[in-house]
Amino acid sequence: MKKIIACLMFIFLSGCVACIKKPDRYINKKTKTMNIPESCYQYEVCNYYRAAGKVQTDCKAEFLKCCKDTDYRYCMDPKHRPDGTTFSSCFDKLQ
Repeated sequence: MKKIIACLMFIFLSGCVACIKKPDRYINKKTKTMNIPESCYQYEVCNYYRAAGKVQTDCKAEFLKCCKDTDYRYCMDPKHRPDGTTFSSCFDKLQ
């Protein structure tokens, strides 16, 4: 996630609008689902339009939604939680 954000910020700060392309949806071929939450894709699209100069937003709402959805996915998997930690307590700590 940090790599995606860093890459998008680099593109935005470099000012190279001609080399910016709309982000692709990365679909897992086996499960037919996106590898990242939909909200994170929307964040990437917002940054694309921002870098292209088509919108005047800071994409903060999309970023917060992406973070929340990523935390939700992380806590849903029991192997990411310490022993004895419930989903709700894991999610509350990350928020």
